[in-house]
Amino acid sequence: MKKRVPKNYCIGDANVFADNTITPSAKALYGLICCYSDEYGLCHPGINRLAWEMGVDSRTVQRWMAELNELGIICRDDKKGVNIKTKICDAVRVTWKAYDKFVDSMVVKLKNKKTHEEKN
Repeated sequence: MKKRVPKNYCIGDANVFADNTITPSAKALYGLICCYSDEYGLCHPGINRLAWEMGVDSRTVQRWMAELNELGIICRDDKKGVNIKTKICDAVRVTWKAYDKFVDSMVVKLKNKKTHEEKN
């Protein structure tokens, strides 16, 4: 199996890191997941891989992932699991709420601009 090396940086939602209701450990996990994610926000790190990189056991990572999932920060899709040796790697989609809001606002602005131009 080829080892997947994460990027040296992550692009994540600053609101997640600033949110005082999220535990610091869950924020650190979010950052690591962002490092593994591709341009679509998808990544496939195994629980064991994340646990190893964070220096904790897999149950701890699962607890942090549950916290992030409950808050809607990540969306786990267990249906896309991939068997690698004896473990299942979950497909994890990182959601960027701020980015989604930005895109939505731009769509509204473009529609308003088009409507304004049609009137003139």
